[in-house]
Amino acid sequence: MKTSALSFVASFILAGCTTTTAPVRPDEKPTGTDPTNIVRANGLPIEAERRATCRQPVLTRQNRYDAREEARFRDDFNSGLEQEPRFKRLDSPPQVLSNPPPSYPTWARYCGVEGSVAMRVRTNTDGRVVSVDRIGNPHPILAHAAVSAVTNWRFRPSSMSGQPIDVSFIMPINFVLESAPAPGRAEAGRRDLTADAALISRNNVIHGAMIESKLGRGIRFVTPTSSEPAAVRYAKAVVAKLDAAGKGAIFNESNSVILVVNALGRPTSIVSVDATTDLQRRQNALAVQGLGASGPIPLLAGDDVDHLAFAVPFDSPLIMPAVLEQTALP
Repeated sequence: MKTSALSFVASFILAGCTTTTAPVRPDEKPTGTDPTNIVRANGLPIEAERRATCRQPVLTRQNRYDAREEARFRDDFNSGLEQEPRFKRLDSPPQVLSNPPPSYPTWARYCGVEGSVAMRVRTNTDGRVVSVDRIGNPHPILAHAAVSAVTNWRFRPSSMSGQPIDVSFIMPINFVLESAPAPGRAEAGRRDLTADAALISRNNVIHGAMIESKLGRGIRFVTPTSSEPAAVRYAKAVVAKLDAAGKGAIFNESNSVILVVNALGRPTSIVSVDATTDLQRRQNALAVQGLGASGPIPLLAGDDVDHLAFAVPFDSPLIMPAVLEQTALP
């Protein structure tokens, strides 16, 4: 049995479904007023016209949650905000008072779409949300659901020196379909995370989204805790291929890179994160030039992404680099 879930620091269970390989049929298309469910005459969501291979999990129940689950989601969210170092100087950091979790979009559940959405949220002196901007390249359907929900949240006003102030912060929400992580799955959807593991998962989503913003549109940055298990497995396989060719040995925590591959899995560029000299950057590029294509990357239905990016070594701690020096590969 699979379940769909949302998570900030831990998961929020919304609905259950079992898996089948039956294709989406026009008579079983999602319905409702959600813009992500709009369909054309061919029965495919507008966002999915380029992805006609969508596979359909059969829904066993609709989105449901009770007051206890909603309170847990709120507590997890506030716990994340309390960990922001820059809020330590405030009299009172932002704390959410009302935050109904986003509904897992019906079409996304039909097509098995999972992922994370990082957003920059700004609240005013009344605790109302005045702006929500997605960061990086999240799946557009999940991003719509997350932004639409957060726009209506209410916060306790923040204050400094006794005066209410506007604040802004970055927060992630993870959409996860598995009730328990499969081998190699991201930690994002688990209920039993330690505080340290939850913080790592949260920071990876935020830093990954910021890296996507710097790399450009159409690129999904993958980490070991990403909410897209197929992409995680793919990144691990490419790094293993690099190691098997004897070219991965030069990469370590003091010389890590970000590798960008296209839809066929062929490296198109490399970003030297820690390299301090031109010679080291050239050596890094040479190490991956002969890697060749690793096969088609796992594409999610309705997604705007046609490249994957990930760190090498893949399991190295993710730190947001001050400068990304991207080198195109021949």
